Amino acid sequence: MDMYIFFDVEATSGNPKDGDIVEIAMKTDPKTCKQERSFQSVKSGITKKRLIDPNINEFKVVYKNMMKWLKNRVQKAREWYKKRDISKDVRPVLCAHGGFKFDFEIFIRNVERYVGYFYEMKYLHLAFADTFLLCQELQQKDLPELQDTARLGMDGLYSLFYAGEKFPDRHRAMGDVNAMSKILGDKLWEHLPQLRILTYKS
Repeated sequence: MDMYIFFDVEATSGNPKDGDIVEIAMKTDPKTCKQERSFQSVKSGITKKRLIDPNINEFKVVYKNMMKWLKNRVQKAREWYKKRDISKDVRPVLCAHGGFKFDFEIFIRNVERYVGYFYEMKYLHLAFADTFLLCQELQQKDLPELQDTARLGMDGLYSLFYAGEKFPDRHRAMGDVNAMSKILGDKLWEHLPQLRILTYKS
């Protein structure tokens, strides 16, 4: 059972090879996680300076908290299924818009640089999916909901589905994750099983 978790990072640079992550946010899809919960690094009092300071190595702390949060969400989902005598294993899938080009690459490189190991990710069987690529495929398949826009970025999708509404906290990790949750966890949710899912080794 794939458990979708909307994911976004903000960084010091648009270059995933050498940029440093300064914000991480995640939000569970309640339809597959059975509960709606969120995680954001800024809530722990971390400043940008502390997050990228090599003497403090705050990213390692955030990473450990993130893995602990993910492990807890997986456990809660498993318990939910077990109580209902449903035999399902649960795999957490981080879903980011444009994730294969930016979010996931910079995340993996930050883990390599500041943490140095991946065993929590292996233990969780953590997987990744790019919702932008899904939207491209759906548009090419003539999905009616996506025929009225050529813009499949978060701004374009938000304007399409929530015309006239302000996009709250745009370009903040939690703001973008909340928007993903509204669009992909509601308007396009039935298409999420078509996501192309990869592990970090892929």
